[in-house]
Amino acid sequence: MEVERRRVGWNNMFSGKMRGDMEENQWCGRTRVLLMTRRHQRVTRFPYTTLFRSKGEGENHLHAFAGKIQVTSFRPSVIFGPGDNFLNRFARLLKITPLFFPLACPNSRFSPVYAGDVASSFVNALTDKTTYGEKYDLCGPHEYSLKHLTEYTCELLNIKRNIIGLPNFISHLQAAFFEYIPGKPFSIDNYNSLKVDSTCHTSNPQTTALEAIAPSYLGAKNSICEIDLLRKHLAN
Repeated sequence: MEVERRRVGWNNMFSGKMRGDMEENQWCGRTRVLLMTRRHQRVTRFPYTTLFRSKGEGENHLHAFAGKIQVTSFRPSVIFGPGDNFLNRFARLLKITPLFFPLACPNSRFSPVYAGDVASSFVNALTDKTTYGEKYDLCGPHEYSLKHLTEYTCELLNIKRNIIGLPNFISHLQAAFFEYIPGKPFSIDNYNSLKVDSTCHTSNPQTTALEAIAPSYLGAKNSICEIDLLRKHLAN
């Protein structure tokens, strides 16, 4: 059985509705091209992950036009783990921000899911025929506000910051400004995604809690703990 594993990136070069329309069309178009290409290559299995609306449209195209390709799609909440681009990003920003930290969309809610659980879901689905054609939400066992997660990151880093939640219109202005800063710490796309809670309505959440993993890669001893975590994962 041949399996397609692909991560598609899209660089934002435009703004406003034009960018949103182009991004949506790009994802849907790429999905159709992927299906045609993989059919030619005789790919029979296609695990797929989606986060935003345009990628969700791509997910629908995959399920509708897959043909003989067996598709299973996953919709994770924010993913955490060593090297993640979520808690680590906040950690970097918190370290360079003195005294107080202006936080956009502080009441946005997440059910962070561990990267290892997401990977296991992918692997288990490859040979499980009951997952063919299914769409799965992937969330961790607990739900948090963005402000709580930022405060928890401060706690792990052993630093004190006054987290100031911004109202929506200032959050939007912050995103519009930060989008042009090198490294793009916060963007309009990020702001739009924060307007919708990233939580799940499922009775079977993933089991690994944020508190069980995050201390291993954030904080003063993160390098040693990260190696220990990797060893435990490989041992399993």
